[in-house]
Amino acid sequence: MNYPNANGTPLTSPRFFCLDSVSDSEEFIAHVHNLYPNAPKVAIGFSLGGHFLLKYLQETKQKIPLSGVMTLSAPFSSSKCVETWKGQWVHENVYDKHFLDKFKGGYERNADLFKTLGTLDHDKIMSATNMDELHTHLSIPLHKVGNMEEYHALMSSDKKISNVSIPTLVLHAWNDPVVPPLAIPTESIKKNANIFFATTKTGGHTGWLSGWTPW
Repeated sequence: MNYPNANGTPLTSPRFFCLDSVSDSEEFIAHVHNLYPNAPKVAIGFSLGGHFLLKYLQETKQKIPLSGVMTLSAPFSSSKCVETWKGQWVHENVYDKHFLDKFKGGYERNADLFKTLGTLDHDKIMSATNMDELHTHLSIPLHKVGNMEEYHALMSSDKKISNVSIPTLVLHAWNDPVVPPLAIPTESIKKNANIFFATTKTGGHTGWLSGWTPW
């Protein structure tokens, strides 16, 4: 499953990428279940995909038709990740630029659709030079929250770990450059008997490569 506009497909509604896409996961999983109702199903999510699945497990009101879930390098807390990134050259000049280009590109390709909302400032969005500015002019008004604190609270999956009710493997590398250790709700995870928490010292972000020629 790709989040809205991830692969460049034109949007059909003014709804952009968002970390709280529980409804997307619900619809996708229900569709697969309807196709194969008697088959055991396991969902695997990498990075934000893992976050999507955790939000789904924590917040869905539907019966979960999965036998289990596995997440790899899931960013439980967007606010803690962003706070750690600040001041780091690689994040501000590589990761931030990557996401800025991705968000602005997606918005620009669907600008006419977003303009129908009447609540977004096109010029300010397109002139944003970092993700903080883009969130201020795009994400906050689009998701109808008051500020970045409310936005991050909406977009995090670290507050309802106890709601995970099916077998779930959470895999994380402690040297992940995107999701720092402080963003992982370790104690809450350990208290949930449905979650198997597996960690490695190295592995980076969704990589776990090794050797000079891991490929």
